[in-house]
Amino acid sequence: MKKFLISILILFTTSLPGFAGEIDMARLDAFAKNIIAEKSNMIGFPVNENVELEEFYRWYADSGLADVAMNNVGNPRAASLIALNTHQFENEVIDFFAPKYGFTKEDVWGIVTYSGTDGNNHGIYFGVKYLQSLSKLKPALCCQNNRKKLNELMVI
Repeated sequence: MKKFLISILILFTTSLPGFAGEIDMARLDAFAKNIIAEKSNMIGFPVNENVELEEFYRWYADSGLADVAMNNVGNPRAASLIALNTHQFENEVIDFFAPKYGFTKEDVWGIVTYSGTDGNNHGIYFGVKYLQSLSKLKPALCCQNNRKKLNELMVI
């Protein structure tokens, strides 16, 4: 089964460029120019725009990692069927924050996400599961649209 899943994953990721077609670099350049021009106008969602990542991205491209599709699916504390992951670093982040919130490294589980949406969805999921463990009542949530979809999937 493991070999089958890995074969499917390899087949899927190697065929992605075929789905994308030719890369329109002029379109991407225009997109980049527009995003950079709008950066100073960003208000609303709290995002730190004071970043200097040029050296990191140069390393990322030069190291070859920019050409690798990694996937951190699943529990970073458990063995993964997908060898192309960054679980070792994810665990370091979890272990760093565990004692700051009163947990030992042996008594903590978590994930590291890039987006607030993933973090919010996991928070809702675990919050609902915790509240359901205390009562037979289902928690009522009032949420924005993406969380509403998660709620519907969880039959809340």
